Amino acid sequence: MIQFLINDDLFEIRHHRINWQQVNAYHEAFTELDAISGWRVAEVMSDVATSKESIEARSLELLNAMRERWTMLVKGSNESRVIYGGFCYTAYDIQLGRLKPATVTSLDGTSRKCFLSCQGRIPQWLRSRTPDNVISVVEAFTDDIEATEAERSFK
Repeated sequence: MIQFLINDDLFEIRHHRINWQQVNAYHEAFTELDAISGWRVAEVMSDVATSKESIEARSLELLNAMRERWTMLVKGSNESRVIYGGFCYTAYDIQLGRLKPATVTSLDGTSRKCFLSCQGRIPQWLRSRTPDNVISVVEAFTDDIEATEAERSFK
């Protein structure tokens, strides 16, 4: 099997051969220190009839997919994308699942209540081109006396 590891911050990918017992475990080529350093398993594929060229091509596809995902996330509509403190969030006007209720204050000083879904920390290669688009995010509608018990539980 071929395991592909990707590091979003470094915009790098690496791959190596593993056996099936190593798929969901740390091993010599993917250690706990690697995970702490930002490496993650992007994909595992069969190595049967896999050429070096096809492995390299898949590596490029995975890097491009990661770049496209982050570019799409940070360039979302102004109302739905919240960039704050190096993290990207998607904001919703209604509660969907276990989203975190929050009050978001935009750069012009207006506030709105919404529900946030964290998409993750913005990779270093993209952060300099992705400034915060809000000046504050306060979780759990702390100023709302009528917050529901579910909303209060996120504090």
